[in-house]
Amino acid sequence: MNNLKQLALGCLNFECQMGAFPQGNTAEDGFPNGGNTSWMFLALGYNEQSALYDRIVAAGSLSNAVAQGILPSCMPLARCPSDGWDRSNCRLHNYIGSTGPQCNNPPGGYDSPFQLHCNGEVEPHGGTPTVP
Repeated sequence: MNNLKQLALGCLNFECQMGAFPQGNTAEDGFPNGGNTSWMFLALGYNEQSALYDRIVAAGSLSNAVAQGILPSCMPLARCPSDGWDRSNCRLHNYIGSTGPQCNNPPGGYDSPFQLHCNGEVEPHGGTPTVP
């Protein structure tokens, strides 16, 4: 419960400062605010793992952080304390976040009811997506 509480507080602190919850896997803005980083990475600077966040950012990229041995890092917040399986494997995490709505159709594809409001866009029948 404490891990989930700390992750939630990190996300809430991020939201208070940035005006939105941390997104995962967005390519926008580049590293460290995007560049396909995870929501958990973005929240690191707002919870008990700010020192790790600072080291990764100082490395300049996620691949540099891996090359420098900073990543993968065993983060107590990423693993449920009751999960004893392969505890030494720092790549394993128990918690995931929503990546938001996913579009089911390729552009110009099948007329699916899931496509109507995909990622905040409204696509009129036979038309081009518009942002409301």
